[in-house]
Amino acid sequence: MKKILSILLLLFPVCAFAVDSITLTELPARVYQRNLPVDEYGVVSLSGTYTGTAPTHIEARAVLHGTSTEVKTWTTLSSETISGGGWSGTLSSIPQGGWYNVQVRESNATEIVDNGSTAWGVGILIFVFGQSNSLWLAESCCNGDSYCWGGSNYTPNTLLRQYPIAGGCFGGFTGNSPATGAWTNPTADGVVKLGNGLLASIGNVPIGFINYNLSGSVLLADSDIFFSGWIWDADHYYTTAKNAVKALTTNIELGIWWQGYSDGVGGATQSTYYAGLQTLYTNFTTDFSGAKLVYLINDVATASVINAAINQAVTNGYGYAGADATGLTYDHSPDIGPAQGATVGERFAAAILAQDLLAISYYDFSGSITVSSSGLSGVTLDITGNDYSDSVESDVNGDYAFEDLPGWAYTITPSKVGYIFNPTSVSINYLTDLDAIDFDAIPLLGGVTISVTGDASCSTVTASDGTWSCTGLDNNAGNVTITPSKEGYTFDPTERNVSLKTTNISNLNFYYTESTDETAPSVTISTDDPSTVNTNSKAIAGTASDDGGVSQCKWRLGSAPDNSNGTALTGTTSWSGTVTGLTLGANSVYVGCKDPTGNWGSDSMVINYETPSEIYIPLSGVTGIGIILYK
Repeated sequence: MKKILSILLLLFPVCAFAVDSITLTELPARVYQRNLPVDEYGVVSLSGTYTGTAPTHIEARAVLHGTSTEVKTWTTLSSETISGGGWSGTLSSIPQGGWYNVQVRESNATEIVDNGSTAWGVGILIFVFGQSNSLWLAESCCNGDSYCWGGSNYTPNTLLRQYPIAGGCFGGFTGNSPATGAWTNPTADGVVKLGNGLLASIGNVPIGFINYNLSGSVLLADSDIFFSGWIWDADHYYTTAKNAVKALTTNIELGIWWQGYSDGVGGATQSTYYAGLQTLYTNFTTDFSGAKLVYLINDVATASVINAAINQAVTNGYGYAGADATGLTYDHSPDIGPAQGATVGERFAAAILAQDLLAISYYDFSGSITVSSSGLSGVTLDITGNDYSDSVESDVNGDYAFEDLPGWAYTITPSKVGYIFNPTSVSINYLTDLDAIDFDAIPLLGGVTISVTGDASCSTVTASDGTWSCTGLDNNAGNVTITPSKEGYTFDPTERNVSLKTTNISNLNFYYTESTDETAPSVTISTDDPSTVNTNSKAIAGTASDDGGVSQCKWRLGSAPDNSNGTALTGTTSWSGTVTGLTLGANSVYVGCKDPTGNWGSDSMVINYETPSEIYIPLSGVTGIGIILYK
């Protein structure tokens, strides 16, 4: 046995084959900045590995997170490199709105695919930086002191993300927990209220906050208090913060600077602080092209600092959000109390929106409602999305329109009594310039007979709005068949089979089609024609056929049967029965059969009913005695 095995091993050496495959390096669960100037699209950089034959190209697409709904079609990567088992490139023109997954494949072998699972989005990045009060718009706190960020009392919008780079107390980087250096879901009251407030107007656009917050820091190097300044030399806070942000993203859309108290109490004059803000503004807008910078100053800062911020904002055309901590309580002054962070976040969101510092696009879209190719008026179109709702009605031509809507995610649903619609609703991931959204209206059908047969029975007719119900059925009865019928219509499905061993059953719906069949069934009487009988009845039989089926057969004397006249026969495609009520002489008998559309076809025959004749047969040897036989 050992010898055989050794021979087999020699004859069949083990070989290693390189299988073609592609692997995607998973993207982080983050927000990518949309293009500036704002065009509502963004770019992501992708990379990964491959095995086997080098791909000719790498293709990628973006889909809605957890689905196969495509938001960016398969596209060959730009700036593509493929060598040595690795690949990289960029996927551009990805629309903003919602969370996505990325999928990659080899262009020369499209069945070789790798699918990302992490949710990421294209939207708005906001850099929040400054001294201790800016911690209220971050996740940072100072050494567990009572003026940490104030708790998690609000539910963040699912479109919010945050990346705390650093957060610390007096002197810089101590006590920076929970500054994570990773993308997280925000929880602090201030940033949640700020983000939620912005999204209430911006729409279905992800927002990511990047935080670099240092308590006790000053703007100016010559402010004679506390510690090093934000604009001093290459080694100090602004440069450090800017480099940290650049490591995450090439650009951001908005900067929020919350600082000023330390400089004010340190003796900064209005002119020196103004100059410092101008330097900060120049550096920021140079480093982040197209971004805007806004200032938030506590009302306990000195007048020189507040006035400098106001004048600086006027110089640059925007930037001052006001003393948004006005009237709030302070804890460890000049820091606002923990309960005040949410109020500032809410106020600041309103101020940013009031100054149009974030681009919000508004769109119109329209459509029509038709029934049998004709416009249907009076249809209510409800639109909902992002805590927004509105409705319009279709006009006499069946047309409708919505105007000046932000680019949110929406669902549009039509409704009108007596109709159902196809589709029942339409969902939009991110509203842009859409093609028309049209709906087909289907009138609900009254007068349909609903027959329930099987282990329980019921018969009812649909109301004018197409609804029906059968009540009081035994829920332990077993299985039943539900069949709709109405002359001139066909139904899909033709029947439904359900079990009554459950609770109430709803949505047992049927779709109907008005039949255009005008061809009557073919009817054939197989009984001898003519037939002669000497009683007033006669058994007859025959067949009927129709492409749409045969639903009923009847016989009638003198003229063809119809819906109101005639006597039912047994069977349809093969039928039989007995004609009664014959009169003496020739009787014209008609058999009619109809199809589900209501078309009647017929055949006829003659049945002769003759009076019995008397025949006298003499009996043998007896005169005048006989019997009467019926001829």
